[in-house]
Amino acid sequence: MFNSTFAIIKPHVIEEEKTIEILACIIQMGYVIRRLETRCITLEEAKELYAEHVNKNYFDGLCNRTCEGPVMIIELYRPLLTSSLQKCWKKWREDIGNTDPSMAYTNSLRRQFGHSVQYNALHGSDSEESAKRELEIFWPK
Repeated sequence: MFNSTFAIIKPHVIEEEKTIEILACIIQMGYVIRRLETRCITLEEAKELYAEHVNKNYFDGLCNRTCEGPVMIIELYRPLLTSSLQKCWKKWREDIGNTDPSMAYTNSLRRQFGHSVQYNALHGSDSEESAKRELEIFWPK
């Protein structure tokens, strides 16, 4: 059973030197970091990553912000999720919170580390299919 997901710690978080705090939270939440790489994402990679948003008015800005500086790309695994209803991607989305940090619940990572919808600290795959596709962009088989 596939039970990994893809995450990004966005450039503004790295610039603010908050990555260690976020990684500590991720581990405390019960995730295992399978792969982690700090690197810059190309505009082409960002466009592929956010392809489902291509027709949205925020697409260009989203892609450009993701390329503003180094990011941390991460494959997360949650070994204690055993039920088919408990998918890693879904739990991760719950833990990072609403894309608007002001609307996210108090202990969510976006509420703690995000500033706005545009600078919301983290990316999380929104489905199992997206997680597989996004992992493949950065770590091809």
